[in-house]
Amino acid sequence: MDNEFNQIFDIMAEAFPESEYRSYEEQKKLLLKDFYKIISYKDKGNNVIAFMSYWQFNDFAFVEHLAINKDYRGKGIGSKLLREFIENNEKKLVILEVELPRDEISRKRIRFYEKLGFNLNLYPYEQLPLRIEFNNIPMYIMSYPRKINESEFMEIKAKLHRDVYKA
Repeated sequence: MDNEFNQIFDIMAEAFPESEYRSYEEQKKLLLKDFYKIISYKDKGNNVIAFMSYWQFNDFAFVEHLAINKDYRGKGIGSKLLREFIENNEKKLVILEVELPRDEISRKRIRFYEKLGFNLNLYPYEQLPLRIEFNNIPMYIMSYPRKINESEFMEIKAKLHRDVYKA
């Protein structure tokens, strides 16, 4: 598992700004938590080329990271991983965070999730820091298969802040 985790962490570090993932040690510690899971996607040589990490709660699943090795992007792997996850998620609500649509990359990312059936919820939200040297990051919550109401949003936000960001 160490080699697989190392490959996953390398993809994570390449795909996300440092402020959006934990240190190697902190990320690895999450594997000891029952409700934190990672799905990896491998090539024919058994090398990890994509992964999705998520938190499985009773009332919803939270997709924390979805990343594809840069050499394999644009081949439908991310869509395939997310579709399979949604199908296997027993009709539960699926939640993820997206950056505010301030540039073409962030708008493209939102459109990617919308094509898969996710809904953009425009409630004010901030991702708490995953490393002490960074600040909160303004984001939006996207949900599948439907929009969430404000009461649901507040419950989801509280659970993410308590169980994911204080983990």
